[in-house]
Amino acid sequence: MERQCLRIPIRTGSTERVVQWIRSLQDRTDEIATAIASEGITAESVFLERSNNGDTLLIYTVATDLVAANQAFQASTIAIDVEFRALMA
Repeated sequence: MERQCLRIPIRTGSTERVVQWIRSLQDRTDEIATAIASEGITAESVFLERSNNGDTLLIYTVATDLVAANQAFQASTIAIDVEFRALMA
């Protein structure tokens, strides 16, 4: 298994929108399961870090192949993946 922790900056003024979207995931567990299975991810945790230098998401991921997982995520048409890419763009 491979592991990584990504630090993704949140655009200034977008933190509350990101937090609300993440909260909405509680009602989308089936879609989450489909997305992570299609990407070969075995575990993923997301944390919000607030600081005076700007807020960031910390995303800890475990997968059999992180490169393949990222490629699958980038190519995914699953709504949850499309939304996340747009939210963090």
